[in-house]
Amino acid sequence: MRRRILPIVLVVLILIATGFAGFVYSMIRKNRGPPPPKCELAALTRRTFEAPKQLSFPDKATYHLEPSAALLSSGELVAVYNARTWLFGESWLQAARLGLDGKVTTTELKWNKTQYFDTWVAQSNATVRAVWLGHNGGLPEKEMETG
Repeated sequence: MRRRILPIVLVVLILIATGFAGFVYSMIRKNRGPPPPKCELAALTRRTFEAPKQLSFPDKATYHLEPSAALLSSGELVAVYNARTWLFGESWLQAARLGLDGKVTTTELKWNKTQYFDTWVAQSNATVRAVWLGHNGGLPEKEMETG
């Protein structure tokens, strides 16, 4: 008797789970909001874009990760990323600026923390603003703060 009931119970549970997944999917589709805005300008031709430009270069850092970038009103590009000597080693922020002439300028940014993560960059009123998480290592992170 038990051997006969167990497959029936499993089939019923699978049918309930499938029905619930279908319901959730329909609710997500129904509540996804308006479509994203579309640009009214003419489409650009493929020849408009140039070859990619490398912004970070090997130096004392082994890793360059978590980049964030902002396009300035002048047309220049600023990127800030985390530079690290190794996975648990010394860390700092590196800023790279791509000028209109194609020249890349990099600057090391370091404050009173040993570890830097999660950089975000934005341009507002002709000023570049950055925010990041800094701490002095350990678990939990010692002296954690946003900069």
